[in-house]
Amino acid sequence: MQSTKLRSSAKGGEGEKARAPVEVKMKAPTKAITEGAHGPTLPFVGMSRWEQLRHFIPLSRESWRKLVNAGRAPAAVRLSARCTMYSNPEVHRWLADPSGFRS
Repeated sequence: MQSTKLRSSAKGGEGEKARAPVEVKMKAPTKAITEGAHGPTLPFVGMSRWEQLRHFIPLSRESWRKLVNAGRAPAAVRLSARCTMYSNPEVHRWLADPSGFRS
């Protein structure tokens, strides 16, 4: 996907040259959720953030966090101070048997 922007000067004086358009290349957004025959599906491998999991988990974020803290849902993996992810195989295991899951 490409878009073209024109750069303009804040001064706008006559002595300045007209600038050529600048090509800006935009990357397509990546998705952790794949499209299956019956709608979006969660991959079996890899890791996902809450925003990707919330479509598959029938709980609020706070209820999910409480289950994680109690050991009744997959443990979160902190990659940095602002990045928390969950293992997709563990989430699939939880989805298969939410009441019997123990981490």
